[in-house]
Amino acid sequence: MPGGRNASFLKCHDRRERLRPRGKYSLGSRIESGRKYFSLRITSSALSAVIPKGNPVSPEVVNWTVIDLNEYLRIEGYKIDVTEKAFLEFRKAVRKNPGGFSDDYALLNAVLPVEPENATLEWLAPLGRPRDLVTRDIPFLRATAPKPPVEGRDVYGHVLLPKNREVPLRIHLQLDPEIVEDDDDTYISTQSGQVRIEGQKLRFSPNYVVTEIGTPELARIEFPCGVHVKGDLAGIRSWIVNGDLKVDGHWSAPDVTVHGNVKAHAGIQTNMNGVIRIYGNADVPFVQMSRLGVTGNLVVESAILQSEIRVGGELRLRGSPGTIMGCTVDVFGNLLCQKAGSDKGRRTSIRIHEDIEGGISKVSRVAMLARGTNMRVGSLTWTAKEDGFFSTEG
Repeated sequence: MPGGRNASFLKCHDRRERLRPRGKYSLGSRIESGRKYFSLRITSSALSAVIPKGNPVSPEVVNWTVIDLNEYLRIEGYKIDVTEKAFLEFRKAVRKNPGGFSDDYALLNAVLPVEPENATLEWLAPLGRPRDLVTRDIPFLRATAPKPPVEGRDVYGHVLLPKNREVPLRIHLQLDPEIVEDDDDTYISTQSGQVRIEGQKLRFSPNYVVTEIGTPELARIEFPCGVHVKGDLAGIRSWIVNGDLKVDGHWSAPDVTVHGNVKAHAGIQTNMNGVIRIYGNADVPFVQMSRLGVTGNLVVESAILQSEIRVGGELRLRGSPGTIMGCTVDVFGNLLCQKAGSDKGRRTSIRIHEDIEGGISKVSRVAMLARGTNMRVGSLTWTAKEDGFFSTEG
């Protein structure tokens, strides 16, 4: 056969030479020892090296690989490697500027030292939601890992020490029983509510306390827990409270839905805007010019004025004057008050519904039913002709 054994040996030898790693003296290298393909100038105390503007770069450089470029830099005495990305940008720039760059071209940059960082806490609440409002079993806080100091290198490979070499601190929090720390340094609550950081303690409360009602996060929100408003419940709100609601101040926000009980320490007045829906019981001082639906019982201290009220349980006015005036009232349980209706102003209409078995509450009483009040009890409808007493008893 042509060439015989010698040809086979030569092919094998060539393949080994191609696979042999390149270096300053490797066979097949594109770098010619002692030749200047381009020049570098050191800047910023060896933190960078640039090709000066106007200095030519050999056209052979465009055919180099990143290995070739780093080999040449080693020959020139530089110890920092050019990354693949930086190499591609450099080769592209050389092709566009064969006569030299119009400004200094930064080819090498030192690896700067990394300063240590203590662990920090990162809130995980989604955008537009209060960060301290937590939902059960959903991570709400993450402790970032501390970052130790790391040495850097200048373009000659000399060590650059960080200014601070102290060991960074981890975070150690004392947790309330409802809060647990997950494996990935996140914190999870076993109940919905509010959390707060007090020094090195992470505290939990089953009710979310609102102290700044005007914050944007509280304009439209669903609470997974009970809420305590320390002040007025005012402004344009769209709230869903999946728990009890307590309001210390005046209540004028119209669009509020509560799936628990309500305790208001001042009155409710929404100027007939929207509807307040309560799926538990409610206890309030007074209701005026409001639309209110209560699935359970409604207890009012003084009066219900110029409102539309629908109560699934008992409606009781327990204090003085105990008046329902200028209202439309639907009650599916007992109605107990001192006075209902008025002979002037807006007429009062009261309906006491039958229960699911077709019966009427036996203990509804109005001590003074004013003349002109529209009444409907079960299937009976009439208008009071004169002031009098009303009762379903007997």
